[in-house]
Amino acid sequence: ETKRNVLENIWADEGEDVIAAPGGSGAFKDMLEALLRTQGPEAAEAKDEAGVGAEDPADPAEHRPSEAIPSPGTVPEAPTAVDPEAEVILTDSGRIQEYDAERANRKGYTKHKPALPLYTEMDAMSAMEQFKSLPFHEKRQVADGVHITLSRAGHILGSASILVEFDNGTEPIYFSGDLGRPGHPVLLKPDPPPAAGTIVTESTYGDEEHLEEDGTAEMGRIIAETAERGGSVVIPAFAVDRTEVILAGLKRLTDAGDIPRIPVYLDSPMARKALGHYVRAVEEGDPEIKPEVRGNPEIFNPGDLRITESVDDSKAINHVKPPVIIVSASGMATGGRVLHHLKRVLPDPNSSVILVGYQASGTRGRRLLQGQPDLRIHGEDHPVNASIHNVPAFSVHADRSELLDWLGALPEPPDRVIAVHGDEGASEQLVEGVRERLGWTALAPYDEEVIAID
Repeated sequence: ETKRNVLENIWADEGEDVIAAPGGSGAFKDMLEALLRTQGPEAAEAKDEAGVGAEDPADPAEHRPSEAIPSPGTVPEAPTAVDPEAEVILTDSGRIQEYDAERANRKGYTKHKPALPLYTEMDAMSAMEQFKSLPFHEKRQVADGVHITLSRAGHILGSASILVEFDNGTEPIYFSGDLGRPGHPVLLKPDPPPAAGTIVTESTYGDEEHLEEDGTAEMGRIIAETAERGGSVVIPAFAVDRTEVILAGLKRLTDAGDIPRIPVYLDSPMARKALGHYVRAVEEGDPEIKPEVRGNPEIFNPGDLRITESVDDSKAINHVKPPVIIVSASGMATGGRVLHHLKRVLPDPNSSVILVGYQASGTRGRRLLQGQPDLRIHGEDHPVNASIHNVPAFSVHADRSELLDWLGALPEPPDRVIAVHGDEGASEQLVEGVRERLGWTALAPYDEEVIAID
């Protein structure tokens, strides 16, 4: 009871006002300065944010093996050596899980008595004490006889592929991690893979092609038609990187006159923090940033960007007269503030929902794509009358051809390619493509399969 009172008192705080940039570059610069300062009451942010395990389709309120921390005030500072995106992701996910468990217990929509967080913010911060940031392209020993070298994966800021080398004569193993796309509007494309005996590659889109290079034109058409009807546009977006890609696309559309200049709300505490890191990386000319973008954070300003600071700010969007664009996490609608916007917008036939990335099986995003007539949110069914649109080209995962092109850049054939991180069909299709196009040995392992590496 004491824990609940503490949390409810913290979440009752009003926080600061919406950070808005309605007046061009000067106002946007002021907003960026606010963005890079300490950003509002952290505990309040947790209330309605998406789980960072947004790519995990499981209901975050259904699996809770640990207890929540008594107060966010007990959380230690993050080590300065930790990558800022890792800090954003891990600490927010801990806070979110604590809130999800508390809400599930308070609202009674969980089969667990009580629901508990999988891990807490304190757990995340404790784990981060073991983190150490490494530069790209620098070989480091991580255990006796074992060395790693990181290279750019181009998926999100700081993402890396990993070459593992052994002193005992075992062939090197190269792990792709999540691979980005060559046409990312902000980040450099993934580094070509080095020679290795085994390549372990992701296969999220091993069976699909992104028909458009970036999906911006299709998004613009949907927004223009919805605005003409007087509706709202909700874009569920992953908080890290996808949000920046969307904002950059909206900037291009607004500058070209393809969409009207209407308010764009960024309603996600995690996305707000991530945007601050991207803005800093662009301003400071981070080597992961494309040369033509460095020094120009205006690429994230669609003209009337408004960034919410508190839960009350988020709720106030409900009273904004459409047309309006709302970008909010999570990208698969598994949780977060976007659920509240969907509850309001889905029954409206004049409004639209744009799904801009991979929607895993079992998620609300996948159910919307499948055309279900209603969607269950917070224990209630809501009719789906809004237009639902799928624009997968906004994904920052490489598609089938891009994966095969990346593999084809290997300086010599590997002994084997192992396809992981994909639905069964996607992994199998990529394996087939590797065999047919490259003539290499490839396999998609089954659950708990053991593969011997010589």
